[in-house]
Amino acid sequence: MITYSKYLQEFNDVVAQARATLNYMKDVYTDFKKDEQTFRLMYLNFDRLRKDIEEVEKRLEYQVKDEKEFEKEIYIPVGYKSMKEYLEANKDTDPYIVFDEIKKVLSILHQNYFKKIRDHFCSELSQQIGLDFGQNMLPRYFSDFYGALQWSQAVAERFRGDKETAERLAKAMNELNSLIKGFEEKIRNYHDYYGICGQPPELLAHNLSGYLDRDYHRTLLIGQGVPLIGNEVDKEKLAPENGWISIYYNKILHIFSNEIEKYMEYDKDDLDKYPPQVSIKDILAYLFDLREKSRQKWKIVYDYYQKTGLAKQIEERWRKAEEERRLKKEKALKEGSI
Repeated sequence: MITYSKYLQEFNDVVAQARATLNYMKDVYTDFKKDEQTFRLMYLNFDRLRKDIEEVEKRLEYQVKDEKEFEKEIYIPVGYKSMKEYLEANKDTDPYIVFDEIKKVLSILHQNYFKKIRDHFCSELSQQIGLDFGQNMLPRYFSDFYGALQWSQAVAERFRGDKETAERLAKAMNELNSLIKGFEEKIRNYHDYYGICGQPPELLAHNLSGYLDRDYHRTLLIGQGVPLIGNEVDKEKLAPENGWISIYYNKILHIFSNEIEKYMEYDKDDLDKYPPQVSIKDILAYLFDLREKSRQKWKIVYDYYQKTGLAKQIEERWRKAEEERRLKKEKALKEGSI
């Protein structure tokens, strides 16, 4: 998960390199200005150098929004200070109602809170400063400054025969070139596919919201539709000729899978970094508690499938169907129909 502080750290790192480059440009300008007459003979345009410096300074005047600005985007059910408080007060509330609130909290967290933080650092500030390689962007002014030195160095070396001035210019160019390359590399790392702006800031809230959006998942979590009469299986519904036996078995496999844990994989080490009022651990605990109660019901049905051999029959049927699909696909490939 990528937090506000992580974006800020990475952004400041890029800007620090820009400032280091700017400061060196200022030092070069000040140093060469002392021998302005000599450098003007080498066609060094001090007005151009000064304008490049001023443009960079102007672009580095920006304002980063405080983290509290984004916290205003977080939704918590009306009347509660946190989801922890809400869940504790609604233990006996219809789970469908609670699911709707959880989904709303997570959806808004992903779409408003995390997305707006990312947009602020990776789009708004980036465009304002010019962290790009296009026309009129920050790297251009560094390159223009370098280009002016490069032209003067060529004049000093080839046309004036002033080796001392040419060496001074070459030394400044080498140092500036190193700083520019370092800056461009930091920009690439910042905006690259694998960089901080190329990755989703978080996936758990997004995935859980989508998970709870499906009625199939909701009914499984609350143990609705389990073929039981009391604590006994409903043998009529589980008769071999009943078309529902495969559907029930698929639900068994689903409820005992670790689908929620898979959704947690991306952010599993960052649960404490979610905004505290969202109480992501309490949301997960609520869902896990419901799932465990549902599993206890489905375990009775699963044991019946194993005892009667229904599980083996269904798995064999699925295996044969998969084999038939594979053979049909191979045949179609050979015939060129797909």
